[in-house]
Amino acid sequence: MAHFRATVQGNRGEASRLGTKGSGMDADINGWDSGVSVRASYNRENSRDEFSIYLTGGSGYGSVGKFLGKYYRDGDEIVNTEDKE
Repeated sequence: MAHFRATVQGNRGEASRLGTKGSGMDADINGWDSGVSVRASYNRENSRDEFSIYLTGGSGYGSVGKFLGKYYRDGDEIVNTEDKE
């Protein structure tokens, strides 16, 4: 059963994909020389969804670049895992 859902909207309409707790979900949004990459995963030890965010070199320069942080929701608060652990 799906646990994660991603949607994207562009000039050709909307598309969506599903991911499970086991598969997680990866999404990349690129300009030519910069972009972002988001990795969604389920942390079984802490029973929570976590989202790792990276700044990338975009479609013209490839590969994942700078790690910006891993975040999760705690009630109404968005928490950086480095701040709590």
